[in-house]
Formats: sequence, C-alpha cells, structure tokens
Amino acid sequence: SPYTLSLHDALPIFSTPNSLSDLLSHENTDVAIAVVEVLEEWTDEEVLEGDAEDEDEDGGEKRRDAMRGLVEGLVEAGVVELVVSGLERLNEEDESERGGVFHTLGEFYNAEGLPERC
Repeated sequence: SPYTLSLHDALPIFSTPNSLSDLLSHENTDVAIAVVEVLEEWTDEEVLEGDAEDEDEDGGEKRRDAMRGLVEGLVEAGVVELVVSGLERLNEEDESERGGVFHTLGEFYNAEGLPERC
C-alpha cells in the first residue's frame, strides 16, 4: 500500500519544533503544559506503533524515519531543555500545574524509549 504523509512526516516540514519551542517559553504555564501534553501524546509507544495490520514494513520504516526527523528537530529547537526548565516554573501545590509535572515525567518516560522504537 502507498505510504501517505503522516502527522510525524508533516511536523518538521511546517517548522513545528520551532513553534513548540516558542510555546514552551510562553509566560503562561498553562500553554507550556499543553505543549508537553501534546509531546507526550506524539511520543507515546502506541501512537508510534500505529496500526501494524494496515502498514507494511516499508511504511513502518518511513514512520520511524519521520519520527527520527521530528526528534532531531525538537532537539535542535531546544525543546528538550525547555521541557526540563519548565519543571522549575511549575508549582506542585496548584492542581493544574501538578498535572504538568505528571505529563512532563510521562514525556521523559516516552522519550527514554524512543531510541529503540526509532
């Protein structure tokens, strides 16, 4: 089956890593938390695996290549450092910010497993 442009393919093309970097630097922590939640979702193991039944081996390789490109773009845009420094801005006494800590740790967990999946 022909491989179609996936979300992971399109993100680097549209400068998404740079946009996410800008949003992670936003003074409103709710905005930064929302970005971390999106990153956590995009790097989730189940999302990366996709629907294995509908994808041939070539499609799976293209998906992994696209994710590698996205991760490289995120690193180059300084997103990793911004996610880490964002933890310092969060107040765990505030319920919504406590959720931000949870999602940040979830993103770290997902990112730790990316090398094996990409």
